[in-house]
Amino acid sequence: MSWFDFPSLPKFDHRNPELRRRLYEGPDSIVARWLTPPAALDGWRIDVANMTGRHGTVDLNHQVAISVRRTMADAQPASLLIAEHSHDSSADLLGDGWHGVMNYAAFTRPLWQWLNPSGPAPFEPGPFTVIPRLTGPDVVATMREFAAASPWRSTATALNLVGSHDTARIMTTLGDENLVRVAFGLLAAMPGIPMLYAGDEIGQEGENGEDGRRPFPWHRDNDWNLNILDWVRAVFRVRNSVSALRTGGLRWVSVTDDALTFLREAGGESVLVHATRAPSDPVRLPARYFGRQLTGLDGTVDLVADGEQLTLPSSGAGFDWWRLPTR
Repeated sequence: MSWFDFPSLPKFDHRNPELRRRLYEGPDSIVARWLTPPAALDGWRIDVANMTGRHGTVDLNHQVAISVRRTMADAQPASLLIAEHSHDSSADLLGDGWHGVMNYAAFTRPLWQWLNPSGPAPFEPGPFTVIPRLTGPDVVATMREFAAASPWRSTATALNLVGSHDTARIMTTLGDENLVRVAFGLLAAMPGIPMLYAGDEIGQEGENGEDGRRPFPWHRDNDWNLNILDWVRAVFRVRNSVSALRTGGLRWVSVTDDALTFLREAGGESVLVHATRAPSDPVRLPARYFGRQLTGLDGTVDLVADGEQLTLPSSGAGFDWWRLPTR
């Protein structure tokens, strides 16, 4: 038997102890070998992990995840186990298997659905079909439902992404450089591990998963969108320098159709993040809770209270973030 009847992709029977020993059980397995010197890799990503160990009535997915993680912990305690998972992964994230997944369900698709500028967009071929345009409350409800069904550790170690080798390129999907900047801003600001698919950071295009796999263009002057590249470097420079953005919790402050506002907090450090997809009614926050003057992070103008309120930007698609005063 084989995966989707492709003979070159055999479907393994994980009930076989010799198979398990060779692949992922014990110090002589393939999994352990690549985590130890001389390779000493940092972890494993399991392709199509939602189907691993599953065939017909046989379901050994969780046992496979447990065994792989146990071997990894023995070989390299700090290693990370990530599962490719295109759908609802909550039932497979029980705490003792995959550390996290490629976060299509709880981050990527809601992000597309919010930023999509023109209604349903086709995504075939690939694991996704049509992406509708949804309101802020709808996409945040989706994010919160998925997060509530999974351990926080899995949210914190999920691979967040705006696109991948299986999807259209974010530049093609959104077709608007300002919206693409918002997408990368949220990628840098949300809990999880940001993942960049090579080429997205220079505005590479592709209409679907196959077209998006065009070779990386090495002619910088002609083929790179340097505005997007500079923006990506800036937002990840901020993330790397602010611990609340890397390890902090998440609190939603305001959610409207066209504006998402939230806090990232850790160790007495707080960052207010505000993303908009279109002109909208201004979001106003009480200064007594957030401070009268907030310091803008790399490119964001400082935010100063007008009377007793802070008025957040609302003129169009944009991304801003501020450090709150230390209390």
